[in-house]
Amino acid sequence: MEFIRIENLFFTYDEEENTTPENARYVVEDLSLSINKGEFVAILGHNGSGKSTIAKQLNAMLTPTSGKVYIDGIDSSDEDRAYDIRRRVGLVLQNPDNQLVASVVEEDVAFGPENLGIEPREIRDRVDYALKAVDMYEHRLKAPYKLSGGQKQRVAIAGIIAMRPDCIVLDEPTAMLDPKGRDEVMQTITKLNKENGITIVMITHYMEESVMTDRVFVIDNGRLLTSGTPDEVFSQVELMKKHRLDVPQATELCHKLRACGVEIDMLPLTDNDCVDMLREVLI
Repeated sequence: MEFIRIENLFFTYDEEENTTPENARYVVEDLSLSINKGEFVAILGHNGSGKSTIAKQLNAMLTPTSGKVYIDGIDSSDEDRAYDIRRRVGLVLQNPDNQLVASVVEEDVAFGPENLGIEPREIRDRVDYALKAVDMYEHRLKAPYKLSGGQKQRVAIAGIIAMRPDCIVLDEPTAMLDPKGRDEVMQTITKLNKENGITIVMITHYMEESVMTDRVFVIDNGRLLTSGTPDEVFSQVELMKKHRLDVPQATELCHKLRACGVEIDMLPLTDNDCVDMLREVLI
């Protein structure tokens, strides 16, 4: 069942009176894609490709200059329905410090539901559920500033979960984290998708993270370059390199070995798959 549909999206930050469709500098240009309910997708691209702009389009923080964005059938350009969209789609930003507003973890997670006018008993239940979902319940009485980067990001995600969205959009949620923090956040995101059925849209430039997803959309200069399953996308090594984009290290290694004459049928995506494949072809 389709949950997100983008049709011929154009977006520019230019707002001068003399700006016309012909001279506007588009950040996103003629973009069309759809995402089904319950999917886990990644949107990839290098810095400045328009990824963050797309993320903000998905919860009506930004609206199209032209074209359409539909969230669960709701037109994002309808200002009267912006609140309905934001109840369905939660947005987690790159820097968790920008989303943590209270001095105690559980109070921070309660902030969103309180603003929705939820009754206190229901808020208590939502906060406990959200913190347990991200494995942060034992830290509920701590001050956010005492947490690690990965823990802060998980609290920010809990704050979104407490609002009971159908979809969570994460704009480079691991960009400011160390490897341990990235692993914590990715495990949380995957769990929310697989166990709770929440639609996940992850904006990232880490190729290894996108291997865990159902589908990958690659953006280059505001346009859709290619899309498909991780296998389908990352098998296009030459296309990705041509557009200054990487592929997972395991994939690149085996691509180079194949170019040297090693018989490799299918390029691996993960380190473990790479080890298994090399064991077969080289031993």
